[in-house]
Amino acid sequence: MEKLLSCPFCGRHPTLEDHRLVWSVKCSCGASVFGERAPEPDDDAAPPEYWARFERTAIDRWNARCTRTAESTAVPDALTKERIFEIAEDLMNPGSASHVIDFARAIERAHGIIPKE
Repeated sequence: MEKLLSCPFCGRHPTLEDHRLVWSVKCSCGASVFGERAPEPDDDAAPPEYWARFERTAIDRWNARCTRTAESTAVPDALTKERIFEIAEDLMNPGSASHVIDFARAIERAHGIIPKE
């Protein structure tokens, strides 16, 4: 089994869990990913290689997420305290949604982490 990367949010080591038809990687901080769901095998004696393929998808998805998250969390110098307050003020203006998720997305858009709509 390939090594699981540490959690991109808290740095702890995650665990790999078998849920019969799907594998997951979970961290104690609540971060998790699920691998591809395995179709029910035709018989109860599916070879270990059958299950390993689906276990691998959970590991690959976790490790890819860790790599992407580490790359995307490098905050550009342009993200200043003042800029964050500007974005927050824009969201609080009449006609703007004042939800936390909108605020987070606005910051991500402002710094190219997610595309602008």
